[in-house]
Amino acid sequence: MNVTFAQEASVVEAPDTNSITTVKDYQFVARETLPPVQGTSSYKWDEKEKIVVFPINVWAGWLPIIAANHGFAPNEESVFFKKYGFKVDLKLIDDPVAARDAYASGNSHVMWGTLDMMVLFAPELAKDSRTAMRIYQQVDWSNGGDGIVARTKIRNIGDLKGKTIVYAQNSPSQYFVNNLLINAGIGLGEVTHRYTATAFEAAAAFVADPSIDACVSWAPDIYNIPEKVAGTKILTTTAEANKLIADVWAVRADFARDKPEIVKGLVAGIFEGMDLLNDATFKGQAFQWMADGYGMK
Repeated sequence: MNVTFAQEASVVEAPDTNSITTVKDYQFVARETLPPVQGTSSYKWDEKEKIVVFPINVWAGWLPIIAANHGFAPNEESVFFKKYGFKVDLKLIDDPVAARDAYASGNSHVMWGTLDMMVLFAPELAKDSRTAMRIYQQVDWSNGGDGIVARTKIRNIGDLKGKTIVYAQNSPSQYFVNNLLINAGIGLGEVTHRYTATAFEAAAAFVADPSIDACVSWAPDIYNIPEKVAGTKILTTTAEANKLIADVWAVRADFARDKPEIVKGLVAGIFEGMDLLNDATFKGQAFQWMADGYGMK
């Protein structure tokens, strides 16, 4: 499933109605290599309840699983319960490193991510055979949902040489911008990098700090900023690089070994969620579940 701007435009995490961007507050963080996993443990499981903890981030590509699950909370109306005998608890964890650590600690059974993130996380997680990743499904390609917003003086990617860019490190944003810079012949050291923990904070920092020349973020912020902030524009999006960022999910190796029938049910249920979205009335309900789960007002 391609995630387009039309889908993404409706998705906002706990928006501040007085702010141009999804969040108003931001904090710069120091550059660091990927922090070590904060401890590994066996996964938690109640055989009576059979609840799979499946974190997701704010992203329209998760609509099929939200549709199949009839919302975020575990319930008996979901496709997963009715057809496969287990429940799913969708947890909102936007910080990819926090999502990784929840997975490693056994507090979640699944980890959301993009394929580039999985490659980044794999070496640390593979040190413990229990937490080695098993990727079972790609849910979409980003097709306009991720992008770069810049001051209007920046005409193209080449103009970013010598400029300041802000983005969430250890995230798809970092992979996206680094890929574009390298392909434009710009060394990563030829740009000043500023970092935040999340893509939404990067957008907020760009709006608040005119010394920042560009930000890497995702919808809806990348579309709202040029509409509301003079002197800014969309420089590029994944609509132009639409086979670059692939959204996937991974299961812990120990959980996949112990519960193969549940993993199979997750894959099948998400595909069924995609089919359910062909019904316009149901799709409207699914978007409402998504809005509720993402904290839209």
